[in-house]
Amino acid sequence: MPSISIITPSYNQVAFVEKMLKSIVEQSVVPLEHIIFDGGSTDGTLDILQDFAGQHAFARLHVGEDQGQIDAINRGFALATGDVVTWLNTDDWYAAPDVLARVLETFDANPEIDIVYGRGNFVDEHGALLREAFINTQSHRLRERFIVSNGILQPSLFMRRSFAAELGPLNERFGYCFDFEYWIRAAMHGASFFFLDQVLSEATLHRDSKTMGQRADSLKQTADMLKDQYGFVCTEWLRRIADSQATGADGIVSQSPDLKHRYAQRVGELFHEFNGGPSQIAALLDFAGSPECAETLADLKNYFRRYGAFFVVPADSKSLESSMEALSALQQTSSKPFAVFIPSCGTFHLDRRLGADLDNVYALRAPVAANNLSDSIDLESGLKKIYFAKCLGEILYGGAPVLWIEPLKKSNMDVASALNLLDTKEALTLGGDSRFHCSLDDFDSGDSDEESASEGAERAPATPAAYANLGGFKVGGKLHPLIDQAYAASWRGAPLSGNTELAPIQQNAPDAACDHHTRSRAGVLLRRLAGVFGKFND
Repeated sequence: MPSISIITPSYNQVAFVEKMLKSIVEQSVVPLEHIIFDGGSTDGTLDILQDFAGQHAFARLHVGEDQGQIDAINRGFALATGDVVTWLNTDDWYAAPDVLARVLETFDANPEIDIVYGRGNFVDEHGALLREAFINTQSHRLRERFIVSNGILQPSLFMRRSFAAELGPLNERFGYCFDFEYWIRAAMHGASFFFLDQVLSEATLHRDSKTMGQRADSLKQTADMLKDQYGFVCTEWLRRIADSQATGADGIVSQSPDLKHRYAQRVGELFHEFNGGPSQIAALLDFAGSPECAETLADLKNYFRRYGAFFVVPADSKSLESSMEALSALQQTSSKPFAVFIPSCGTFHLDRRLGADLDNVYALRAPVAANNLSDSIDLESGLKKIYFAKCLGEILYGGAPVLWIEPLKKSNMDVASALNLLDTKEALTLGGDSRFHCSLDDFDSGDSDEESASEGAERAPATPAAYANLGGFKVGGKLHPLIDQAYAASWRGAPLSGNTELAPIQQNAPDAACDHHTRSRAGVLLRRLAGVFGKFND
């Protein structure tokens, strides 16, 4: 069975330290070592620790060597020699005598596991139960689950020492949420978590604890940390901050009822503070398919209502620079504010010079799972336009006018007329003369060949090249169902959810007879799009 090292940071916790020590002594498996760092306690804690170290050979006491809690734990990690490491604060304890045994058995039976965590309880200073700790039990989805909640009780988590060494020390920048930051870092590093369905520990909530005594500061720092890690802060965390600022609620034991419908104005202000920049919105879009971001995306739609129009300039457009210059000139005379999206697959980074004269330029990145689009499909083929049109439909409010401009020059910049036309027709094309036209009066899903023949209609099938000339659409308008159909037919699960597997090919479909080259990803998807777009009139 693996061995375990327990690390304890200590300073002036005489009311709790004996119960913590007793919970270790009563374990059915003796730890290899209990490394204790005391910062020079003056309330009797140090006397208890010295007696404990004198009675138990596995206890190693260090006094006055650390620079605080996080430094003490990091020092303990550096000294530990056990196969498994954890830390146990002086005001927490293990809930049962078999905790270490169950944890070590789990590691022994699952050599691929890096981290084991379990359930736990919050108790008051007298040991009375306050509530069960909320635990994220979906161990395979913690990277996404951490967006909205911590869901791990620190004393109920254990790590292989080899993984902890690989991940590095705790981050001393985050004094209130360094443990949460560590879990997120582990998840993003690819850690394999295992949820052990057992109450492993009890954590004390009291006035002198950082968790409770300074909760408003703790929540604010947690939001800053999440922004560092994910690039944005979800609405659920912003509501907790607003509730704490308004009522003093801690969000652990106390929370205002019906929190989802409270503090709309303050949450909006916090949303602008934490998520209002182009890089934050781009980061949020990377998780657009995650259910954890559903409310945040809804708030993003409200955020974008400040703009009356949206322009899309592809990153790999040959005329990107001239289009951006034209938009900069337009901004000086436009009667309504607008935003610019630059969609890209791959590693495009906006040159600051290009957007220097524009107030609101947003990168619209394809998630990593969809980056292979850049290797197989040219942007003007139409497939990428479908993908990015779908992205925009996820984040913009209903009725938002979107103009895909490529190229845009000052000479063809009758954007006001194009927006007016788009308002009534709901879809525009970009003609060969680079001007906006309304040559497609009705975008629909198309009739079958039999239906067309019976009506005597002469209609040419839409092609990706024709769709690539799309100049604009209204979010939620008549074109949108067609975009959704094409998107769904082209991908199973869709790139937004991180799954780029092709939808099954039907044996009786034209695709089935294609040769290997034609059945490449590009060939299959383009053929499908040609069928999905149906037919339209010139």
